[in-house]
Amino acid sequence: MSKDSEYIDLSNIFNLVKGVYKKVYDFKYKEHTLFGLVALLALFLRTGNLRLLKGKYLVGLDPYYYFRQAQEIIQNGFLSSPDLFRNPPFGHEPSVDLFPYFMAYWSKFLGLFGLSQEMAHIIYPPVIMVISLVPFYLFVRNIFSKRIALISALFLSIIPGYIFRTGAGFADHEALAMLFFFSAIYFFSRGLDFKSNKKYIYGFTAGIFTWLMALSWSAYPFLIITISLFYLFNFFFAKIDLNYYLTWLLTFSIMLIPFGKFDLGNYGLLFSLATLGILFVSKLINKFKFRIPNQVASIVVAIIGGFIFNALFKIVDLKSFVFNLINAGGSSKVDFTTSEVSRAFVMSGNSYFSNYGYLIFISILGLFILSSIIFKKLDKKNRFILSSLTVGSITLVLLGNWSYSVSIMQNLYLQFLGVIGLLFIIYYSYLYHIGQYDKVSNLANPKLLLILSLFITSGLLARTATRFLFLFGPAVVVLAAYALNDIYEHSKKLKFGKIAIILVVAILSFNLAELSYNQNLRTGSSLPGQWEGSMTFLSNHTADDSVIAHWWDYGYWTQSVGKRASVQDGGKPGGGFMIYTLARYGMTHTDPHESLEYFNSHDTTHLLYSAEELGKYGAFAYLGSDKNNDRKSIIGTFGLSEVNEVRDGNKLTYRGKWYLDETFVDNKRIIASGQGYISEINIYIDDLGVYAPATATLVSDNYNRDFEIGCVYIHDIKFSFEGNLDSCVKIIPMRNGDQVNEVGAMLYLSEKVKDGLFTRLYLHSEVIERYNLVYTDTIPLSFMNGRIIGPIKIWKLDYPTNLNNVERFLDPEKLPEFSENYVL
Repeated sequence: MSKDSEYIDLSNIFNLVKGVYKKVYDFKYKEHTLFGLVALLALFLRTGNLRLLKGKYLVGLDPYYYFRQAQEIIQNGFLSSPDLFRNPPFGHEPSVDLFPYFMAYWSKFLGLFGLSQEMAHIIYPPVIMVISLVPFYLFVRNIFSKRIALISALFLSIIPGYIFRTGAGFADHEALAMLFFFSAIYFFSRGLDFKSNKKYIYGFTAGIFTWLMALSWSAYPFLIITISLFYLFNFFFAKIDLNYYLTWLLTFSIMLIPFGKFDLGNYGLLFSLATLGILFVSKLINKFKFRIPNQVASIVVAIIGGFIFNALFKIVDLKSFVFNLINAGGSSKVDFTTSEVSRAFVMSGNSYFSNYGYLIFISILGLFILSSIIFKKLDKKNRFILSSLTVGSITLVLLGNWSYSVSIMQNLYLQFLGVIGLLFIIYYSYLYHIGQYDKVSNLANPKLLLILSLFITSGLLARTATRFLFLFGPAVVVLAAYALNDIYEHSKKLKFGKIAIILVVAILSFNLAELSYNQNLRTGSSLPGQWEGSMTFLSNHTADDSVIAHWWDYGYWTQSVGKRASVQDGGKPGGGFMIYTLARYGMTHTDPHESLEYFNSHDTTHLLYSAEELGKYGAFAYLGSDKNNDRKSIIGTFGLSEVNEVRDGNKLTYRGKWYLDETFVDNKRIIASGQGYISEINIYIDDLGVYAPATATLVSDNYNRDFEIGCVYIHDIKFSFEGNLDSCVKIIPMRNGDQVNEVGAMLYLSEKVKDGLFTRLYLHSEVIERYNLVYTDTIPLSFMNGRIIGPIKIWKLDYPTNLNNVERFLDPEKLPEFSENYVL
């Protein structure tokens, strides 16, 4: 380059890059190599937490249940029935589940290479996830192209929403079930390529994998609905092969019957049978001529016939059906207290954005491109109308829940989709009348509709509950990859356009991979430490036939690590009745004697409480409440803000916010529950302790008044005075690193909370007759780094002889209050 040059000649560099690119592009094993690199990346991102698991700890609670089951299968060759570790005194009949048997033989196989059962469970999720990438890649390649399949596999490997449930240590159903899911839709889509009878081999194979998924995971209806919805779309936009659908449907349905899994109450099976009914009606009325398309006539006849059939045989309660459909993640009081059942938002909490990043928005672009391809035979105006109707409605439903403060439709989205469906049928009939029918009903590549079906089904599930965000991931990454590939193809006309798109994909991938790596790196087990210590105590210092009562969350630890039966666990055996009685009589009851009657009904020998119950108090107080919410409350937390000298000592001012848990009446002023709150509490202390009642400031609209609280605890010492608020406050230490302020935090215990069994035994360390404390660790009850910590305590129960009618806690008919108080 001369000294007078005004620019740098980069042609040699670009020629070099082009040369390298050409060599890579022409490499014979390029596809296999790139896919192998993606698989290695997927494995790497999911195993960064191995150091935390130390070859013996599992992530979460449910995996310990399946660990115990697999252990039993390895030892005995089968599972005991009933399982006496659960729901004493009845035990629990285990349902048909392939997963623990898979894990048992998986552990046996890896044991040949010197791996322990614990380690086999730890590495199962990432290894099986990598294997599942193969059918996923083949599925996407079969519908689109190698490039889109590779980008999809890359995105699926790195999105945060697909990491936790396929990461090391989370030995649950999901990884195996998704292997079966991807295999089923791959073989199903592959069979669509054949005109000969060879297709039925693929349909049969898809049915086998659907059956395997049904035996492995309760979420299997998702697969059935996806394929059935695909056939409904085909019904409108392409030619259908009813025999192929029947091959798949009958294969898994017949094979489910011996295992008791063929249940007409299952929404997946109901949807598939409804689809089959529409297709059969279409066959029957095909010889008749209507002024509307055969498809629309078939839908109308099938709906009318379905209502008549259901009215005669009462197969489905339509009101319950709609309610459960809206609340697909769960519809009971227990479900509503579970975080995984909370609604998914685009930008708030466990959101679309936190799970998929910008891919969620790129996937909507992919949906628009897909829609334009589906309707490309139509003229420009009609293509725009149908594409807008499709993409607009789906986007509005899926992204309408933008944040906690901005939410469109909420639970009205089913009605909205019903209106959209009616508009579509009307417009479809209009196209029939104007001679555009052949252009919309003969789609060149009907397999595109399978992607549309997958996106809609999984997207609607994800909208109902955050637990389904995992299922939405594959659809999001496929449509995002499809959109980016389309942009890549159109960027050829722009200088450096292709390189720009490659850089965009690279930057997106790097950011998502970094998020996922950091997420997995911190994913350890909650068992080590005080929980492992308490479980060791149970295993070593209690009788083998002991039964432990505690809140349901910890049951699988008690059974697997503590090796003792538990009254409740994560599977909630016995259903809502057992949860209600545990919450009402085992956690919040004010009569310790009647609580003993409850514990005795379950042969309980020990009671366990932990500091985690303070954060969960609102959940079990709600579950144990009567129809008037007599127990519903939360424990308020306040922090020390000021210390001021007063005439007789010091005034400690604590600030926070605790909302009223019941209607408050002050003369003529009525403040509804949740409308007013306590904002400040003052404690008066001297060298001897508390010398006057605490004062609490109650705030509401145009209302601010101080009230006295006569019950004050400093640690476990109670000071009593006259007060006009029937509540208690408890001062606890505040810890910040090595610094400890012994009076730095406060708990507010309302009238609904202060006399409950948990409060008296755990919070106040009260000695109650026949509740004998036998274990506590050394972690003090205190406020540290924004959360409450405290010991795990275990009491041995000593039953008196005057217990009455304990059987009422085992039978809802003997405790009629349950149906009045619990059922929604």
